[in-house]
Amino acid sequence: VDNGNGGFYLYAVRRDTRSPVPFTTWFAPGTEMLFGPGLLQLTSGRPAGALESFRAVQARLPAVGAARNMVGHQLAELGQSAEAFASLEPFARQGMLDVMNLAEYGAMALATGRYRVAEEALTRALACYPEMRTALLLNRAQVRLQLAVTACRAGRWRDGLARTALAREDLEDVRPPVLAPAAEPAWRLAATFATGLAGELALGAGDRAEGIRGLQDAIRMAPEGPNAAGWRRRLAALGVREDWLEVPR
Repeated sequence: VDNGNGGFYLYAVRRDTRSPVPFTTWFAPGTEMLFGPGLLQLTSGRPAGALESFRAVQARLPAVGAARNMVGHQLAELGQSAEAFASLEPFARQGMLDVMNLAEYGAMALATGRYRVAEEALTRALACYPEMRTALLLNRAQVRLQLAVTACRAGRWRDGLARTALAREDLEDVRPPVLAPAAEPAWRLAATFATGLAGELALGAGDRAEGIRGLQDAIRMAPEGPNAAGWRRRLAALGVREDWLEVPR
């Protein structure tokens, strides 16, 4: 008898035996206090101890997504991207959503080179975590740039240009001063790379003028940037005069 609502459960007893059906659940209400020791370790400045504590909880609750996600979150905080991705993946693929798991799953997919997985996860996360929009768009832009690089290496110029355009849209949505000051260097690096990559892809697609313009714009954005020397050599190979940077646009 279900004393809460007066209902009854009816069970059918089978004559044959069956293997237990694998069971998982996203949350287990009433078990929150098990995370207390790990959270205390965190607030005390002992992240490794917190991870050990959360792993002990996961061992007790192996079928509970919240326990596995807590381990994944702490692994991500400690920079252990591959392990974090493996911990977050099973329940993220089920569609589980907690306060941060989908965003971290996308970030860890990016960190481990799983770019298509990352793009899908980050796109879903944008609809679920509006308060994290800036960080999510910056991560998705980086993912899309990596997919554009893959297309470039395969000679799929138009595909690469399309992905670069999407990345630049993401970056435009969060350009300074929308960004926090600490995130501006990453944004500028990505924006410069996107501009130069668009130039390379345009050259590959046969648009010489647009390609040269893209490379020149990227160098103007960061004359001493990590890719500037390579872009300068590319322009020289195209026969562009060496003093072009001094010529007004």
